[in-house]
Amino acid sequence: MSLSPPPPARPRGRRRTAAVALVATGAVALAGVPAATASPSGPLPAEPAAGAAVSELAPVAEPAAYPGTAPGTASVELSGDAVTLSNAVLSATWSFAGGTPALTALHHAETGTDVAPGAAGFVTLTLADGTTITGDDLTAVGTPVRTDLAPEPDAVRWSEREAGAAVSATYRFDDGTRAFDLVWTVSLRDGASSVQQAFELTNVTGTFDVTALRLVDVSLPGARVDGRDDGSPVVVGDQGAERFFLGVETPLSKPAVSGDAVQVDVPRAGDLTTGHTLGYTASVGVVPDGQLRRGFQYYVERERVHDRRTFLHYQSWLDLKPPSEVIDSAELNEAIALFGDELTGRGARIDSFWIDDGWDYVRDPAVADESDLHVWDFDPTEFPDGFAPQKALAEQYDASLSVWMSPFGGYGQSAWSRQQLNASKPEAERLETHGGAFALGGERYYERFRSVAFDMVDNQGVRGFKFDGIGGGLYQTGPDETYLGDYEAMLQLMTDLREHQPEVWINATVGTWGSPYWLWFTDSIWRDGHDAGQAGAGSVRERYVSYRDSQTYRNTVVENPLFPVPSLMNHGFTFSERTPQFTADYDLSDPAVRAEVGRDMRAYFALGLGLQELYVRNTQVRPDQPGAEWFWDELAANARWARDNENLLSDVHWVGGDPAVGEVYGTAAWAAADDAAGTTDQAMLMLRNPTPYPQSFRVEVGDALELPAGAEQTYAFTDRDGNRDGFVARAGTGYWIELEPFEVTVFEGVPSDAEPTPSEPGAVPLDKSAWTATADSAETTYENGAAANAIDGNAGTIWHTSYATGIDPLPHTLTIDLGSEQRVGVLRHVSRQDGGVNGRISTYEVRTSLDGESWTTVASGTFNGTSEPDLVDLEPTTARFVQLRATGSVNGAGYTSVAEIDLFGAPEETEAPVTVTAQTRCLAGTAYVAVRAVNDDDAPLAVRLVTPFGTHEAAEVAPGASAYQSFSTRSAHVDAGEVTVEAGGGTVVAPYDARTC
Repeated sequence: MSLSPPPPARPRGRRRTAAVALVATGAVALAGVPAATASPSGPLPAEPAAGAAVSELAPVAEPAAYPGTAPGTASVELSGDAVTLSNAVLSATWSFAGGTPALTALHHAETGTDVAPGAAGFVTLTLADGTTITGDDLTAVGTPVRTDLAPEPDAVRWSEREAGAAVSATYRFDDGTRAFDLVWTVSLRDGASSVQQAFELTNVTGTFDVTALRLVDVSLPGARVDGRDDGSPVVVGDQGAERFFLGVETPLSKPAVSGDAVQVDVPRAGDLTTGHTLGYTASVGVVPDGQLRRGFQYYVERERVHDRRTFLHYQSWLDLKPPSEVIDSAELNEAIALFGDELTGRGARIDSFWIDDGWDYVRDPAVADESDLHVWDFDPTEFPDGFAPQKALAEQYDASLSVWMSPFGGYGQSAWSRQQLNASKPEAERLETHGGAFALGGERYYERFRSVAFDMVDNQGVRGFKFDGIGGGLYQTGPDETYLGDYEAMLQLMTDLREHQPEVWINATVGTWGSPYWLWFTDSIWRDGHDAGQAGAGSVRERYVSYRDSQTYRNTVVENPLFPVPSLMNHGFTFSERTPQFTADYDLSDPAVRAEVGRDMRAYFALGLGLQELYVRNTQVRPDQPGAEWFWDELAANARWARDNENLLSDVHWVGGDPAVGEVYGTAAWAAADDAAGTTDQAMLMLRNPTPYPQSFRVEVGDALELPAGAEQTYAFTDRDGNRDGFVARAGTGYWIELEPFEVTVFEGVPSDAEPTPSEPGAVPLDKSAWTATADSAETTYENGAAANAIDGNAGTIWHTSYATGIDPLPHTLTIDLGSEQRVGVLRHVSRQDGGVNGRISTYEVRTSLDGESWTTVASGTFNGTSEPDLVDLEPTTARFVQLRATGSVNGAGYTSVAEIDLFGAPEETEAPVTVTAQTRCLAGTAYVAVRAVNDDDAPLAVRLVTPFGTHEAAEVAPGASAYQSFSTRSAHVDAGEVTVEAGGGTVVAPYDARTC
């Protein structure tokens, strides 16, 4: 699995074979929107147009393994008034005794668990006028029929490559004025961990204004919705011991659990008119104990619209735009050649060249006669021949083109220009809008958008779409009612495209949410948040990585844990001075910059993403640029590693916490041995320390890898890049890894018979959960400069003294109440990490107290004045309160700011085995302090006498003997004080009296 040297470069110009298999999707046909029966310009071709580049993303035979007993061969038995579908891991029974099918029994074979769901209803339709149509209103048409399902070896949906069987039943609703037929099908395929239901509702006559369908209505004790967002699955079982899951397989579904009642509705917009069909699927499945995520992931990988693959691509965004509105096509051609040559020349395949916003006509420059120009037409100046030149270039690298299109019309100036172009047309030709954006649910706009997308596939060499901007924008948790028609249109469009070209990669971005069922239509969705930002500590680049990965953690890992991280669009690896959110250092001749960039690459590719995005300014990495060769070597090596380990990285899941608040985090993956391929169990662990100071992280390999029952329990890990020693870890025991500031390390693991490697944590700061902080001054008007920010564990927040009504003068104090008396020995100070200088401390004092009133200075000095942390050795002491007193600032202003304060413990004091006396005396008008320490131990001791006036060390004092020294005060008067004697690992403190001579 290690980074290997590049294989020989492939010859350029080799064509790929066109894939022609179509995938059956159970598409939702929209009222008023044509189904995928004809292209905008005529019948669909049987295969892509001649010369079209087809990405060779061949299906993998088995992209994942079930983490328990192999499900095996499907059995489907139709007997009497019931159908039972079963295999080695599950059994599900539907009864027709009540007239319509009702789920009456579920069996979890691995544990012998039986569940008897109480079926409250079959299907319920709610119409706009409030009318409901339920299963009681349906009449059976004929009897249920069993059919065998033949495998489709070329299918891009994994499950369809397996054989199986199904039972179908047809029902009719007819009230004399309108009628529909409902075909219900239940099926099970070989190797499946779930049983699928399909609902196809076809209007026979009349119109049905359906506003919602309820497709799941059962009673299941112990059920809960696992995920914040709409389209989340329902799971059944105790936390950590879930055994069943169910869901309606669309991101628009709305699951609800109240007590034992489980209902899943799908909201609808638009009428169901005569001859049109609504189609939905739902599944119920099982997972092994303790394997909810991996078991559910197995189901997702089998049923998603296209099994997972790698799609490494160049991205024109942040390279060719911004700042201009239209891409420079000549520079685009240069970038395609650069990325194609540099990557393929190093044995790293590039799948596509993504042409982002800036290819269409947005009046930059404006053309005098716009009568033949429409929204989503090519810019006639830069792309007079469409993408023909770029298509020809991409084919030289066996790659495709991909393109950005925005369903709601884009952002900023270009969005406004598209709207203005649309408004300039005769009213009858104008495309539908709402809220200042295009409405994909509008018939004219849908047809226009769809026709452009189909042309991209058929004639422009496009195999990837970034559909950016659906419905309500960022941070959606489900479809806003206003945009429901747009979302339905988006799902239909993706279905149409997939039926037309199965190998198309679809990336649905802004406007999506964390439902796993997006993957029944698209290949990847947006992690949410802004393209780029800053979070946490460190340089601009380190804070970008922390922002990017924190958004993934917060929006997906925490809120929607069953959405697979590898199927996110995460905004990729970024290296461009055109990034509007920040300006980093791009000087690759600087070893520090190369180190940062290398860490970024390691962390990014270890996320296991299928959609691998390269936002790189081409002029920064051309061959004549310093450091360019290193850049391409490093990028190609990481890309090869990710592709070589595609199956393993399909299991990527999160470890650790939130980088935005300074927590160590990373990813882990585990794959079972593949006897056919001759491989053993494999493991991967990536860790990143997002802080400017070292951190210890405890790896418990069973938890980190989420090892299933029966898996190997001991693994030998090696550092993929050879930067640190390997180790052996066993499930149930911990291994401590000490990570340097901002370190990123990737470990690869295989089973081992060796004993676990001993380890100890590095310096671990004291727990801050009971701490509180106060300050003499804090800015709360223009920023959140509260004192609490200095102890919140997040180096991206700061305490800052007040300036809204004038600058409070130095000195300033930050006082921390530890909540209880604790031994302290080291203070770590982290200054602000945002590049600002105001408030950075120069000179300081550290004081401690037991009562918050009487203070002792335990350290003083000068901080380094940079973003690097300071470690201050304190005089070891027991304290309840610790105070940092700023007496000077780096820029001479009166501000003080602190990003984070940590304290480290000190050993408890032990009493030295000596008897100590300290006396004052006069000699020739000078006061002296005489100290004697008698060795009470039965072995020789090294003794150290410490006074305010000097130190004396005796290397070996015999038992019963003493160490003695008289210290001159060089004064006629000495105040009362204390001496300290250190011996045998302990200390003794003795007082002495004042004396005047």
